[in-house]
Amino acid sequence: MPDDDVPGPTWEAPTLRHDLDETRACLMTALESVPGAVVLLSPTLEPVFQNGPALRAFRLSGAAQPVPLLPALTPAEMSWLAAACAAVRRSGDAWMRERRLERPNVWVAFRLVPAGSLVAVFFADVTRRRAAEAERQRLLTRAGHLARHDALTGLPNRLDFHDRLEQALLDRAAGDRCALLVLDLDHFGQINETWGRGMGDALLCQVADRLRAQVHQPDSVVRLGGDEFGVLVTRLVAPSGAGRLAERLIAQMRQPFGIAGPRVGVGASVGIALGPDDATTATALMGVADAALAAAKRVGGNTFRFAGG
Repeated sequence: MPDDDVPGPTWEAPTLRHDLDETRACLMTALESVPGAVVLLSPTLEPVFQNGPALRAFRLSGAAQPVPLLPALTPAEMSWLAAACAAVRRSGDAWMRERRLERPNVWVAFRLVPAGSLVAVFFADVTRRRAAEAERQRLLTRAGHLARHDALTGLPNRLDFHDRLEQALLDRAAGDRCALLVLDLDHFGQINETWGRGMGDALLCQVADRLRAQVHQPDSVVRLGGDEFGVLVTRLVAPSGAGRLAERLIAQMRQPFGIAGPRVGVGASVGIALGPDDATTATALMGVADAALAAAKRVGGNTFRFAGG
C-alpha cells in the first residue's frame, strides 16, 4: 500500500473534549491553590474563573458580605483594567502596577499575566505595607530634619548653617559680599538662675521668632547653640547694611519678653564678619565673627562690632 494511503491518527471529539476538561480542571485546581487572589478575565472582562480569596476580596461600605474585584471597581477603574488587559494580550508580557481603589479605599498590587485570549489577574491588598512605607519615610524625613535643625526653636542648627555659609562663599559673584552676624544674649544665665531653665527655653523660642521676623529669604537665621544665634546675609550691597541689621536685631532684643507672666528684658551683642573680605571659608569666617562678638562683649555688650573693629 502506498505511503499516501496510510491512515493518520484519528482524534475523537469526545476524547479531545475530555482532555480539555482535564486540562481546565488542573488549571482551576492550581489557581485555587494560589494563596493570593486571582481571577481569569475574558477579552470582554468577564470573570472566567475566580479563586476563593478573589471572591471575598473587598469589603464595601454598606455591603453585608465581601465582594470580588470587579464589583468593587468604579467605571474609571474598570476602564483602566480593561486597557491594561488589552495591553498585556497585545504584548504577551506580564505587567505589574499598584493602584488605590476608590470604593474600598485600599491600595492594591496588580500582576497581569497573559493566558492566551485570557488574562490572569493576581491582586493583593497592600494598604498596610504602603502605610508602613509612608511612616518609615516620614520618620526618615523627620530624622533628617532633626539632624540639621534645633529641636527647641525649629531653626537650622550649626551643621546646617556651616553648609549654607560655605555655599554662600562659593556661590558669590565677583565683587559680591556675604555677611555673617553672630548674636549672643547678654546675661542670659541670670534668666535661667532666676526663673528656671523652662523660662529660659521659652525666652529662646521668642528670640528665635523675633529674629525670623527680621531676616528674610534668601538670608537665614540659625541657632548656633545655647543663647547664641547666627544670621547669614547672602547678598550684601555694602558693609553698612550688615551694621543696620545688627542694630535692628539688638533693638528687638531690648524689647521686654512676656514669659508666663513676668516681663523679662535682655540685651544682645553681635559680631560681624564679611566674606570674602575677612575669610574665604566657613570655619574661618565663623572664627572671625566670634572674635568680633567677643570685642562687643568686652565693651559691655548691647552693641555690635565688625571684625577688626
